[in-house]
Amino acid sequence: MNSIAEAYRKFAKSNNLYFKFNYGEYPCVLGVYRGHNFLLNTFTDILNMSDEENKIGTTIKITKKTPLMNSEKCITAEDAIRRLWAIFPFNTQGKVKAVGKRYKTISLKSYIGIRSANELELASNQLVNLFKIYFELSDIGGEAVLSLSKALHDRRYSRAIIWPLIKDIAAETDQRIKLKTSSLLCNKCMAFCSSHKVRPPLSVSLIAVKYYGCRLCHQSRDFIEGRSVAVLDNLMTEEWSLHDDVISVNWLIYRKPFDFHEVRIIQASDREVEEFVMQVGNDNDPVRRPLYKKMRCTVASDCELTENTLRVLCSMFGKVEVK
Repeated sequence: MNSIAEAYRKFAKSNNLYFKFNYGEYPCVLGVYRGHNFLLNTFTDILNMSDEENKIGTTIKITKKTPLMNSEKCITAEDAIRRLWAIFPFNTQGKVKAVGKRYKTISLKSYIGIRSANELELASNQLVNLFKIYFELSDIGGEAVLSLSKALHDRRYSRAIIWPLIKDIAAETDQRIKLKTSSLLCNKCMAFCSSHKVRPPLSVSLIAVKYYGCRLCHQSRDFIEGRSVAVLDNLMTEEWSLHDDVISVNWLIYRKPFDFHEVRIIQASDREVEEFVMQVGNDNDPVRRPLYKKMRCTVASDCELTENTLRVLCSMFGKVEVK
């Protein structure tokens, strides 16, 4: 214990931190370290009570002093994860725990007491560097989980970091997206949201978690909220527009399959309508395909479609109205 106390004392002095003994015998360091509230403690590992050398463990806990800002959307999941592995290139000795963005806390619990000031400096810097990137990845959300879940099954990387991060993302997307999956349209894929399951290694947990994001690319940051309508209107100049919670996507410009709740044909030729119906008919998407037969399609009364084109529409969609 004396060697640990001396290391704590030296570390505290070199970083303008406060050193004291808790409960009369356990050394402790607290203060502000690199802009974070900092607490360094010792504990007795009851699993190693017979091992005099290793029965004393170390915990380091940091909390952000100022409010966390949301990450810039230009930060990609790939860039953030590369930075994460640069900080923790391999499975770390000890247990890293983050308790979520709401509480803004990350801690390291080492079951082997850290016995030198240099080791304390390295571990503390590692946690501070981890802090920012951890919450950047939490902000990125579902897009990051795709890469994180692969690393989860690679023993080179720290599951003690990856699994809490995935659970944080799952909890945040559950709260923000779960009840609005059919009204949040991915800005990238023009597809709605769905749940995605992550199964952990048995050594971490027996319980899988669900996170929510675009059902195709899994991202959970960039959405258009509203009721999606496929519009055929050759007078409409925008690819899509949002008005009164209706997302009007002009298929005549977009020309790709996307998720929509209904069809509105305002001004289009027979050929354009037939091309649209052909694309819909060849759509093998398992979510969209069964919905077409239940879908409403309205045709503007001044859109001069032939009877044959109207029959084609009726064969594809559940209800076709001219109005």
